[in-house]
Amino acid sequence: METAQNQTAGKKAIVRKSMLVPALCRVIGLIILLLVIAVCIPVTVPQFMGYEVYNVISGSMEPEIPVGSAIYVKNVSAGEVVKGDIIAFTSGDSVIMHRVVDNFVVEGYFVTKGDANEIEDLEKVTYDKYLGRVERHYRDLGEILVILASGVGKACMLSLAACGALLMLVGGRLLDEQQEKMHAAKAAVETKAAADTKAAADTKAVADTKAAADTKVAADTKAE
Repeated sequence: METAQNQTAGKKAIVRKSMLVPALCRVIGLIILLLVIAVCIPVTVPQFMGYEVYNVISGSMEPEIPVGSAIYVKNVSAGEVVKGDIIAFTSGDSVIMHRVVDNFVVEGYFVTKGDANEIEDLEKVTYDKYLGRVERHYRDLGEILVILASGVGKACMLSLAACGALLMLVGGRLLDEQQEKMHAAKAAVETKAAADTKAAADTKAVADTKAAADTKVAADTKAE
């Protein structure tokens, strides 16, 4: 009895180990996919909400917005911008981010100044150059977003996403195979148990028949 119990316990331990590998594959794959999604959220989700994201490469707005920060710009109406707001605007091929000193709504232009600059910007910012108001900014995030937006960064993200999906797929397949094996083993045990029960019943029936025959023979002999 003890040997049978040990064998059963051993089989259960083997089943647990065989189920552990596919479960780990699925968990690790899910974690990788969630990390990729989390990294992409700062760029993709704000764009769906009407924001444009820029990386700060100059120190004209330090110390409030240092180099390497990410700024989130929303295209609110130029007439809603007030003194003290930070706006983004074009200057040639560049995008500039400075603070509004005054907004001349009737004339249709802003007077701006960088926080780190001693004087106001010499050139007026007309409304046609205005991109939007800076709603949020996060230190050091801009450098990370630049790396992710590069060819190498995109390739890394795609590779990680593919690895995560592959691990989940392999883990699911292995899990299905282990479950099929478990069901097959269970069916085999049940079949063997049913066969053993039938064999025991047949043996008992034969024994009972033989006992009845022996009893009859003994009775007949006694009668003689």
